[in-house]
Amino acid sequence: MRHSAIALGWVCEVLCEGHLQSSLFSVVLLIASTLGTAVDAASPAGDALEAYRAAARDAGAGGLDREATEGWIGRLSDAAADGDPLAEEALASARRLANSIGAWDESSRIVARELLIHATRDADRARLCSEAGEIRRNLSRQTKRSEDRRAAIGAFAEASAVIEGLPPDADGEMERRSSVILNTIWIAELESECTDEPERSRALDTWRRARETYEALLAEGASPVGALLMTRWTIPKIAAREAMHALLLERYSVALPALRAIGDPSADVTSPATCIQEAANRFPAPSRRDPDGYVRFLREWLDVGPAEARTCFVRWLLAEALAARGDREEARAILATLRDQSLFEFDRVEPAALEQGSGGTYSMVLRRLRDLQAEAGDIDGALATNATYLDLYPNETGLVDEARNFAARRAEARAAVEAALDAPARPTSRRWLLVGINAAIVAAVSWLLYRRNRLHSSRGG
Repeated sequence: MRHSAIALGWVCEVLCEGHLQSSLFSVVLLIASTLGTAVDAASPAGDALEAYRAAARDAGAGGLDREATEGWIGRLSDAAADGDPLAEEALASARRLANSIGAWDESSRIVARELLIHATRDADRARLCSEAGEIRRNLSRQTKRSEDRRAAIGAFAEASAVIEGLPPDADGEMERRSSVILNTIWIAELESECTDEPERSRALDTWRRARETYEALLAEGASPVGALLMTRWTIPKIAAREAMHALLLERYSVALPALRAIGDPSADVTSPATCIQEAANRFPAPSRRDPDGYVRFLREWLDVGPAEARTCFVRWLLAEALAARGDREEARAILATLRDQSLFEFDRVEPAALEQGSGGTYSMVLRRLRDLQAEAGDIDGALATNATYLDLYPNETGLVDEARNFAARRAEARAAVEAALDAPARPTSRRWLLVGINAAIVAAVSWLLYRRNRLHSSRGG
């Protein structure tokens, strides 16, 4: 009778924490009260459990406040003495309460005690190790300490080792394999967050192992179950994380296959080009230790990667990487092509930049091209590009004045040179060509904005 009441009490506890509807909560309370709640004086843990569950029922759907929760964590933990038959249950309740308020340091101490009690390497210990890993992972994100990350990695690794050592179970095979894959993913995440070697580099192998194990499971026609399914990890998501980490470590030979594994860029995942761009934002070309390797990687991806909406951003990154290592002529040629041919590609990804006349990668293309043209002595080209920039981005805070000053300085310098050479002060055919390019770009933008305004008006109507 006592254990029936305890079991129903646990259901009440879950309900009190808001996991099910309040109407069902009332029914369970009625059933529990009819069974009775006899107290065994020889079990302090049982007494604490029943008292806690009574308090939880009294608190109703709103649950216990933080102060009361902290008090019950301490009382349940203290009551779970060695040898008490309900010690594990009391500790489990205390752990759930600590988790509910984010007291990860307390949760970590509690789960360590549970693992000491439950030493048998069975499925229950595997689940408890996974729980310990999650708790210690959350604690590590609070403390930023390497020892907490390593403790979490060790817990997830033990969980997988226990699962793999269990006797065969056809009914539970998919759940076991899914659990091992998820544990591997969590380990890879934690290793990626480490600041020390060899953990950071080890993460690349761990990400690859998680991806390949998952691919093998799907290749057999099986599907993920349990927590792996609920956490929504997919092959493209794992591959994107693997590729990002490889790019940050400048391991380009690893990044390429991981990017290919992302697959269809139209899927609802981070596209390969987005992954490359985000890595570049965190680790720009001028800071890279292997600029030649980075340029080779970008070239190869542009050759073998799928065409997608953000491919123009990878070309922009290649131009930046070339300029950073001193190949300014090639960088200038790529930027000029982007200026003339990729306006609409950039606009599809960053439409607000042109609508608002400020920001956006295309504006960076123009400014970088202008500076490289001026550096190479192409003053007419630099002035034309600068004029395009001013036409398209009149609302760039702090940069419009700089662009106007650039035009004034360069115009004065050109006039002085022409006067010294007694050159006729008239536009050359080259200058007319550049003016025409600028006019074409501005006309294209005007048409694009007109079309967008018409579309917005029709939707509003």
